[in-house]
Amino acid sequence: MILHFYWTQRHIQPYEDIYLKENRYILVYFYNGSISVEIKKKIREYAHAKGLKVVSAALYNDWCDYHVTCRPTQYNDIVRRAEYVITGTFHGNVFAIQNRKRFITIPLSEKVRDLICNFGLQDRILELDDLSGETMEAILEHQNMDYEKIGKKIQKMRQSSLEFLKNALENYDSSDM
Repeated sequence: MILHFYWTQRHIQPYEDIYLKENRYILVYFYNGSISVEIKKKIREYAHAKGLKVVSAALYNDWCDYHVTCRPTQYNDIVRRAEYVITGTFHGNVFAIQNRKRFITIPLSEKVRDLICNFGLQDRILELDDLSGETMEAILEHQNMDYEKIGKKIQKMRQSSLEFLKNALENYDSSDM
C-alpha cells in the first residue's frame, strides 16, 4: 500500500488550465456509475452553495461542471489546487491525504475503508445513510487531521516498504523459477 504514497514533489507536473485557474472547485474522483443520483445532487448542491465548481479529473463524470483529462503526473497538481476532494476510490483518498486536503470519502470498498481507518481518519467517512448537506459541511469544514502524525506514519511505512523490497531483491534467486 505504501508505494502509493511514494510520489514526491519531483513527480508532479503542473497542469495548466484556465478554467481551474479562474474557478475554485471541489474535485470529485469516482468511477462512472459508482455513486447514486442522490449523492451527485448533494455534492452539487453543497458546492454551488459555497460558490464552488464541481470538477472531475481523469475519470469522466457527466454530472460535473467541468472535466479534466490529465496525465498521472499532472493529477497531483489538480488535487493540490482543489478546495476540497470528495472520493470513494483508494487512489482518490491517497492523493487527498498526500496533499493534506480537506476531504470526504464515500468508501466504495473495504480497501478504502481500511486505508482511512489505518490513518485514523474515520471522521472523513460519509455514510450513505447520512447524506445531508449539514453532514458534508461538518466533515469538510472540520479540519482535525493531524498531518504531522500522518506524515510520520507514511515515512515509517515507506521505509518499511523499501526495506522489504530491498531484502526481496537481495535474496532473489532466479534458479527458483
